[in-house]
Amino acid sequence: MADNDATNVNVMKGVAAGYAYWAPLGTKYDATMVKTRTVPDGFKPLGYITSDGIVNSFSSDSDTAADLNGVTVATIKTSYEETFQQVFMERTEETLKLYFGSENVSSDSTSTVQTIKHNSSFDSVGFMLLYRLISKETDAAYEYTDIWVPSAKISERGDITLSGTGLYQLDTTVSALPDTEGNCAYEYTASVNKS
Repeated sequence: MADNDATNVNVMKGVAAGYAYWAPLGTKYDATMVKTRTVPDGFKPLGYITSDGIVNSFSSDSDTAADLNGVTVATIKTSYEETFQQVFMERTEETLKLYFGSENVSSDSTSTVQTIKHNSSFDSVGFMLLYRLISKETDAAYEYTDIWVPSAKISERGDITLSGTGLYQLDTTVSALPDTEGNCAYEYTASVNKS
């Protein structure tokens, strides 16, 4: 058995060029892009995220079945949920569309007026998410990790504080819904030599 290896202990940092993107459902994502670091066509940047980072949560419930003597003989999974929670720091058209719903944010090119509708249909249209992270760094290479969520919807939104002494921030929790293969998200990792 191998000894403990401190080089396997690290933090996940955002890629400075951009670490959170979203796109319409069905937009093409290729796993090899984790190596080339190219942003897939159709994915739009979501800007800075607070220092609390991206919280990937897992929740599952189960029931038990007991026999005549009260001994548990089976455990039955009754639910499973995966979410990604983050606070977006930039107030852009893309972050506003994600938070309020893409159909609720529009810009009139003639009047140059942007309209944001506040209503309950903020989650009516699903989308894809892509997180780009540095999962490890050595003197010679970066280890990059892409987390791709092929089907997502907003499940919770935090309060927005409107204050001259506080940042305008969009606290957003996204549910990662299962795709046709039953997977909620995919992680792709590759080591790329420093040039």
